[in-house]
Amino acid sequence: MANKKITDLTAITSAATDDYIHIVDASDTTDDSAGSSKKIAVEDLVDGRITSQVASIQAWVDNDTYTVPPNTDSISFYDTGYLHVDFTGGDSGTQYAIIGETTKTSGTNSTVGGGFHAYSKGSTGSVWGIATEAWTGDIDTEGTSSATLIGGEFSIVSQYHANANTLVGVDIVFKNRSDADTELEHGGAGDNKYNDNSRAIQISSQDPTSAGEYCGWQTAIYLSDKLDQSTTKAYTSVIDLSAATTDVQGGYPWVFIWRIAAVYFGIRFNTSNQYLEFYRDITGTPARKGYLDMTSGASDHAI
Repeated sequence: MANKKITDLTAITSAATDDYIHIVDASDTTDDSAGSSKKIAVEDLVDGRITSQVASIQAWVDNDTYTVPPNTDSISFYDTGYLHVDFTGGDSGTQYAIIGETTKTSGTNSTVGGGFHAYSKGSTGSVWGIATEAWTGDIDTEGTSSATLIGGEFSIVSQYHANANTLVGVDIVFKNRSDADTELEHGGAGDNKYNDNSRAIQISSQDPTSAGEYCGWQTAIYLSDKLDQSTTKAYTSVIDLSAATTDVQGGYPWVFIWRIAAVYFGIRFNTSNQYLEFYRDITGTPARKGYLDMTSGASDHAI
């Protein structure tokens, strides 16, 4: 290496943790007033960088201060435990308060753009993994213009022309342990009420105030005209029960349930006899009040 410039050396595209990098230590002026030439291991350089970033974040948490990026009004870390990013702008294109991106080029494990976990250790209040809201106006100011509000968007961007895998817009998963565990974390099943009162999807609304303003959804579920536009499948389904099996009581899942006073009614498809069945009092003493034979077309009803 004698009498060679660094720019004349052979280049490599990756480095091992025990490889060395030439560095000028500005704090050591033994060789020159600008600093002294030294070496540093890649591992130490990376660890030092991570340690520096952790220290910066900790200082931010401790002092509630941080360097604000351009066009951002403020960034704050509140004592109650949340990060607040405040950005206000005009018609300058799409505005994002926070963006997370991750790219994976190989392997078979999952790639996750963002993960949020909320833990309850003794609390009896609601625990939200994530909550998103879209407002007209803000918490202190009434809205002054009409805007299309979308509380959250879940999209898939399928860009592979020969896709053969399942594409899922929203996967609502019930769990009672971490993904890595095959057994319950804390012993046996106990009272075994892990999934009592569970609902995969709940549509709700605030109550109106004393002013009597109209509140609530006018349409709970709306299907646009952008359903399947391919020819690879013989049908398009709104609700697909083809994989549904009997529950632990041996019954079949109810497609619809409604209530009149204290009495619950239900419609289900019985795969054992191919009947679409109509029942009364499904939470008490279920009584079939009618059916439609999906094989022969025969039907019957009881009063």
